[in-house]
Amino acid sequence: MRRSSPMHVLPACVLLFVAAGPLSAATLGTYDAWTLVEDPPHAGMSANVDSATAVTLQASGSVPAGVDIGYQSVDGGTVGASTAGWYFSPTADFSLAVDYAVTGTDPVGVTAIGLGFGEDAGGANSGGAVLTFLNGAPLAFGGAARTNDVSTLAPLGAALAPSGRLFVGYEAVSGDVTFGYSTSQGSLVPTVSGSFGGRQNGWTESDLLVSLFLRSDALPPLFGPLQSGSFGVTFGAVEVLTGAPAAVPLPAATWLMISALAGLLGRRRSAAA
Repeated sequence: MRRSSPMHVLPACVLLFVAAGPLSAATLGTYDAWTLVEDPPHAGMSANVDSATAVTLQASGSVPAGVDIGYQSVDGGTVGASTAGWYFSPTADFSLAVDYAVTGTDPVGVTAIGLGFGEDAGGANSGGAVLTFLNGAPLAFGGAARTNDVSTLAPLGAALAPSGRLFVGYEAVSGDVTFGYSTSQGSLVPTVSGSFGGRQNGWTESDLLVSLFLRSDALPPLFGPLQSGSFGVTFGAVEVLTGAPAAVPLPAATWLMISALAGLLGRRRSAAA
């Protein structure tokens, strides 16, 4: 049975105290409020917030397979451990999209980029869209999902563009995780799509954070991870196509501070009267 999850709504006066600022109706926040995730940290991986609506991830030199760098939509390892950001309840449908463009200088090896969502920053229970590159050239598109840190891949075919758009979605009733791809930035629908049926039914029913990433990968036995050169990707803003993201509530200590300030102001007004 799916649990209900309350939507956390902050009063307008309290929003003035939130450093992240209000959430845009069209995008999942701004990147200056997202959090860098390195899994694990590596000297060859770097990231930069170019603007409120663009980030660049870079891999250079020799980077082992399975090393990731990216950004997530909350500031903790899970929604419950976070004090800022945005997430989705598992009790409601949603869909997202992000534009990407890749660049490279003589990269040798396999890299991958993706957009996904899951219950924790490590991706033990997660799913999304993945685009794989070989020596900097688009190789294949598909979906990837994990349950209890066990991965399932769903390749859909060749990917032919160094720029385009990734899609992910979630259906609450079925637990389906959907993924898609388009060679046209700004497209509202994918040209290629697939799904993992009932995938979320095997998760823990926790709230869902969103992430995007760059990874040094491998396709054994033929192709290994990034060995030399550089490979980068710039993501635009993550757009909310359907669904309603929720803001992470202020931590208890902040609520206590606001309550104390309100009480102090109330006493001052009483004294002035």
